[in-house]
Amino acid sequence: MQFRILGPLEVAEGDCLVSLAAAQRSLLALLLLSANEVVSADRLIDELWGEEVPESGRTALQVRVSQLRKALGGAGGRIATRAPGYLLRVDRDELDLYCFERLVSEADAAEPGEAAAKLREALGLWRGPPLADLSYASFAQPAIRWLEELRLAALEKRIEADLELGRHAELVGELETLVEEHPLREHLRAQLMLALYRCGRQADALAAYQNARRVLVEQLAVEPSVPLRQLEQAILRQELSLDLAATVAARPPSVAAVSESARRGPREDRDAPHNLPAQASSFVGRERELSELRQLLARARMITLTGAAGVGKTRLVLQFAASTLDGSGDGACFVDLAPLTDATLVAAQLAGVLGVPEQPGRSLLRSLIDACRDRRLLVILDNCEHVIGEAANVADQLVRGCPKMIILATSREPLAIEGEHLYRVPSLFVPPASAEPERLLACDAVALFADRARQQRSDFVVDANNASAVGRLCRRLDGIPLAIELAAARLRMLPLDEIDNRLDQRFRLLTGGHRTTPPRQQTLQALIDWSYDLLNPGEQEMLERLSVFAGGFDLHSAEAVAGASFNSPAGVLDRLAALVDKSLLQADDGGSVRYRLLETVRDYATTKLLARSQRAATALRAAHCDYYLALAETAAPHLIGHGQIEWLDRLQLEFDNLRAAISSSLQASNPAAGLRLGRALCYFWLYREPRAEGAAALSAVLDRPDAHQPTLLRGRALVAAGILLTLITGEYDAAAARAQEALAIARARADEHLRAEALYVLALINGSRGNEQALLELTDEGLALAMALGDPHLTALLLMTRGSSPHLSHTERARMAAQSLALASQAGNKVLHLASLNNLSYLEIEGGEISAARSRLAEGVRLAREIGDRRGLSLHSCTLGFASYLDNADAEARAMFDQSLAIARRNGDQLMVAYAHLGLALVASRAGDAQTAATLHGAADAIHDKLGTHFDSLESRLRDVDLTRLRAALGDAAFQSAYNAGRAADTPAAAVPA
Repeated sequence: MQFRILGPLEVAEGDCLVSLAAAQRSLLALLLLSANEVVSADRLIDELWGEEVPESGRTALQVRVSQLRKALGGAGGRIATRAPGYLLRVDRDELDLYCFERLVSEADAAEPGEAAAKLREALGLWRGPPLADLSYASFAQPAIRWLEELRLAALEKRIEADLELGRHAELVGELETLVEEHPLREHLRAQLMLALYRCGRQADALAAYQNARRVLVEQLAVEPSVPLRQLEQAILRQELSLDLAATVAARPPSVAAVSESARRGPREDRDAPHNLPAQASSFVGRERELSELRQLLARARMITLTGAAGVGKTRLVLQFAASTLDGSGDGACFVDLAPLTDATLVAAQLAGVLGVPEQPGRSLLRSLIDACRDRRLLVILDNCEHVIGEAANVADQLVRGCPKMIILATSREPLAIEGEHLYRVPSLFVPPASAEPERLLACDAVALFADRARQQRSDFVVDANNASAVGRLCRRLDGIPLAIELAAARLRMLPLDEIDNRLDQRFRLLTGGHRTTPPRQQTLQALIDWSYDLLNPGEQEMLERLSVFAGGFDLHSAEAVAGASFNSPAGVLDRLAALVDKSLLQADDGGSVRYRLLETVRDYATTKLLARSQRAATALRAAHCDYYLALAETAAPHLIGHGQIEWLDRLQLEFDNLRAAISSSLQASNPAAGLRLGRALCYFWLYREPRAEGAAALSAVLDRPDAHQPTLLRGRALVAAGILLTLITGEYDAAAARAQEALAIARARADEHLRAEALYVLALINGSRGNEQALLELTDEGLALAMALGDPHLTALLLMTRGSSPHLSHTERARMAAQSLALASQAGNKVLHLASLNNLSYLEIEGGEISAARSRLAEGVRLAREIGDRRGLSLHSCTLGFASYLDNADAEARAMFDQSLAIARRNGDQLMVAYAHLGLALVASRAGDAQTAATLHGAADAIHDKLGTHFDSLESRLRDVDLTRLRAALGDAAFQSAYNAGRAADTPAAAVPA
C-alpha cells in the first residue's frame, strides 16, 4: 500500500488507485500529516467540520473513520483507535513524504555527486503542488506551506550540490526562473549570483544582487541579509574562495567516513560533553519513534516518555539524546533515579552529576537553577515513577528557571506539570498473524528478537520458514522489548517452538536477564513487580479484578463486572485513570474510551487475584459471564433485524470477552448459560469471522450429560447448532441429528416457532443433498407456520430455501426469490437481503439475463464489502464469477473466483470452496490449461463427495460439459491422472497449482 501527499492525495495498492470520497480524503490527509502519531478526536472534529460540527460530533467522526477503513479495504486496519483519538500506521517506505525525507537526509551525509542524485530522486517523488486536491480545506493550508517549504529547501540543496560539481552553466536558466517564482528567497538569489559569477558573468551577478536589493526594499522595506551582502563584496573583490577549485579543495575529506559512522550509531562529539552511558548491545529499530521525538522537540522543552514496564523508554531516550549532540549546546546530562529510596534526593542526584556544590543558606535546587540558567543543556531524568512528586517539582523549577534547558523524563506515569508534553512509548509493532513473512521480517520486534538471538546462537537466522513463529512469540509478549530479549536468551537451551509452548508460564520462563542489569530488569516477574508495588491498595485490587476481561472493555463493563467492591462508579473511574497514567492499562479513544491490559500484565494480575482469593476470582468470572451473556441476548434479535450491522460490530468488538464467557460457561456447574450463549450468538458466528469455533463450542455444551433434558432452551440451542453445522462446517449428519431432536422437542412442547426453525434446518440439509421432495414437504410445513407467526425473517429463510428447488418452475422460483428479498428488507436483515439478492441474480443468469445479473451482483459485492459480510462477499463474488464467465469476461471471472476462494478457505466454508474451484476450472479450461482445469474439477468433486452434496443445476451443467471437453482434449489417461490428483489433495489449497 502506497500513500502519497506530494501532489494530489493518492492511495495505491499495486498499480490500482483506491477510490475515496471527498470526506474520506480529508480525514485521510489529516491522519497522514500526523502519520504514526495520535490525532485527537477533538482536533479531527474541529478540522473536518469547523463551526458546522454535527450535533453528535464524535459519532459522526466514528462513522467517517469506519467509512475510511472500509474504503481502504485490507489496509483499513492500519487506522488504530488510540487515546485520545486515532492513529494511522504507515511504514517508512509507504508514504512518499517519508521516502522524500529519507533521501534528503541521506543526501546531507553524502558527497556532492551522490547528494545531487539522491536529491533529484527525492524531488522526483513530487507530482505537483502538495495536497493539490485539498487546497480548499483550511486545515491543509499550513501543511501545504510546510510541504512546499520542504520541497524548496531540498531544491536549494540539490542546486548547491550541482554548484559544487561545476554545473553552474546549466543552473543559470533554472535559477532565474526560480527567482522569479520566489523573489523573496535570498538563498536562491545567492545561488544565482554565484552561478553567474562562475560563468564569467561578474556584471550580471552584481546586477542580480541589485535586483534582489530593490525587491526586498520595495516589498519588505528591508536591506538584504548579511550573507547576501558579503557575497556581493566577495564578487566585487573576485575572492578566490568563490572559485570552484577552491570549493573542492576546502571540502572535508572525511565526509563519507563520518556518514558511515553516523549510520552505525550515535556520534560522540567532544564539543558536547555528556555522561550518556554507552550501550553494550545494538539499538534496533525505533526509527519512527526517534523521528516523532525530533518533531516534538522542535516545539517542547519538557518531554516525558511514558509507557509500560520493559517497553524500552530508557534505551530510546539515550539513543535520541545521543543523536541530538551536535556540538552547538552545552551537552547532555543523564540522571538515573532508580537507585533512590529517598525522594528528597532527586535534586542532589542531579547536582552530583552536574558538579554543582551546595551553598550555605541556599537550597540545592536554587543553586542548580543559578548554575544552569544560561546553559543550553539537555537533562535526562530517568525512572521517575517511584519519586514522582519530587521529580515533578525539580523538573518544574528547572523548566521555569532555565529557559535554555531541555528536560527529557522517563516514567510509568506523567509528571503532571505545566508545559509537559507526553510521549507514550509504544510496544514494538508486530504485524498480525495473517501478514506475509516479508512484512514480519521487516518489523522491529522480530528484528530485535533476531539480534538478541544471535547473541545466544551465532547461527540463528529469522527467515521465511520461522518468521511466523517468531512473530507469534513477539505478539504473545505484547512487543515488549525486555520480554523479547528475555525470550531470546532462552535460545541457549530451548528451541523456538518450545519457548512458544512455555509462554503460558511466562513468568517462570523469562528469568534469564543479565547479572549486571538492575534486578527489576532481570526477570519479567520483577519488571511488573516494580510497577505493581508503586500502586496503592485500591489500584492494585482494581488491576487484579480487571484481569477477568479478555481483550478490551469500556467503563460501563468495568463498573458492572470489576467494580462491585468499590463504593461508587467514580471510584472505578478514578482507579482506571490512575492505572492508565501508570502505564499498566491502555486506553483507546475512538469516541468512547475502551481499555485493555497487555497480555503480560493480564497474566500477572490474574496470578495476584488468585493469590488474594480463589473465591473472589470465581465470583468475578461468573459476573463476567453473566454480563456478556446479557449483552449477547440483548443483541440476538438485532443480529437478524434492524440495527444488525451496529450490533454485529459491537459483538465483534467484544469477541474476546464473549469467547471467555463461553469458556466460563463450559466450566459452570449448570449448562444453561452455555446453551443461552450459544443460541444468542448463532447469527454472529454465522455472519462474522471466526465462525467454525461457534459450532464446536455449542456442541460441547449440548453434549454435556447434564444438558440432555428436552427443554425448550435445549431445543433452541439444537437449532442454532444445526444452522452452524449446515452452513459453516458442512457436517450434515450431525446437523440433521440436532435438528431432528429439536423438532421432537418442539412438537412435544407445542412450540410452533421452534418447530418452524427445525423444519428450516432440515430443509436446508435435504436441499444440499438433493432430496428435493423432502425439501418441498419440509418448507411447505415450515412456511405455513412462519406466516401464521408473522415472522418475516423466518418466512424469508424458508422461501429462499424452497426457491432453490429445481422441481419448481423458473417463474415460481423467481417469485419466491423476490418475496424473500422483500421480507429480508422488511425484517432489517441486510445479510439475508444480500443472500436473497444473490438468489434472484442466479435465476436471472439461468433465464439468460446475464448483463442484468452482473450489474445486480456487482452491487451485491459492493454492499457485502461495505457491511463486512464476508460470507455474503464470498457468495456474491462466486456467483458474479459464473455470470462473468458466461458473458466471456474471463479476467473478471477469475478475479471473483479467487476472491471467493480466499474468503471461503479462511471461513472454513467447504461448499463454497467447491464452487470456487469449479469456476476456476472453467476459466482454466477455456484458457487452454486443460491439466489445471481437470485437477480443479477433481478437488471440487472430492469436497462434494465428502459433504454428500452436489452442484446446483446451472453449475452442474457447466461442469458436465467442461469435463467432456477436457477428457477429449487430454485423452482418458492424462485426464484421469490430473483429475485424481485433485481428488487426492490433502487440502483444497493443495489442489490449485502454483
